Amino acid sequence: MSILTRRISEFVRDDFHPLYYAAVAGIAALAIYTNYYYGGHGLNIEKTLYGTEDPLLRLFGFFSLYLFFYLACLLVYSVIRKDFSFWSRGGFYVRVLLVFALLALMRAHTSIAVDQLSLLLGFTGATYQFMFVCLSYVVPLVCVTAALYLIHRFMDYGAVGLYGLGAASLKRDAITFLPPFLLIVPLVLFGMLTPGMAEYYPIFRDYGFAQLHGLPQWSTVVAFETSYAMGFVTVEMIFRGFLTLGMAKELARSAVVPMALVYCVAHFGKPVGECISSLFGGYLLGVVAYRYKSIVIGILLHLSLAMSMELVSWLARFAGLTHR
Repeated sequence: MSILTRRISEFVRDDFHPLYYAAVAGIAALAIYTNYYYGGHGLNIEKTLYGTEDPLLRLFGFFSLYLFFYLACLLVYSVIRKDFSFWSRGGFYVRVLLVFALLALMRAHTSIAVDQLSLLLGFTGATYQFMFVCLSYVVPLVCVTAALYLIHRFMDYGAVGLYGLGAASLKRDAITFLPPFLLIVPLVLFGMLTPGMAEYYPIFRDYGFAQLHGLPQWSTVVAFETSYAMGFVTVEMIFRGFLTLGMAKELARSAVVPMALVYCVAHFGKPVGECISSLFGGYLLGVVAYRYKSIVIGILLHLSLAMSMELVSWLARFAGLTHR
């Protein structure tokens, strides 16, 4: 058994409670069914929220959505595990409000901020379309990093690293992370056989930007995929960084399962297969982050998975296996 497998097994052994895990799985299943299948076509909650014209209402909608599932999960935990200790601590509520306000702002208002920035920079036409998408990944990373730095500075001053942005504890076990990376390719190949995934990927769009500016196609691919990759760094900083390591200050290892449930809900706009797998993937990445006190492996795995999906979807399209 590898060191990584042993560390994950130890966490599951210590944390696992059949009734609690089953209850959370039930909540996730009901949420996924409601979003994708209720009434024959699902409620499409994320699409509905994005279609809300009032920016404050949209912000409140995302905030309430994530907060509801997070607190519901913790309430189930408290009832089943008979642990209500954290509910009486002010620090718990401050951290919860901060992280979900940050997550809601990122999901609800990134497009508005990027739109204003793009117009300020004078982008129009194809340039606006291409830069809008690229900046939609870059701007959240800058804002989230700044926000987490301030939170860390005032709430966790003296703690090593910015919520897991350090790899010191990974070095001695680095070789044990090779098998997960090798598993990514067959998982991606299997995923691309499903209609939803094949229609959704690749994410890359050029919008005629390269032709308009006389640039080689590869340059826009590199620019787009680099900015796309930044989005996953942002995701890991929020979910495995603050929602796992930051909330562990109040919840210890019990921070992992609620984070995984919210992470699943945050995938409501993705294909259903990806949404379901995000529950398990988020849990495993949370366990690794908690045990190693680092989100570096999560960032690397997430980037490897995302880039593999882009590459495989392109190859499938060139081979005539998929169409969009």
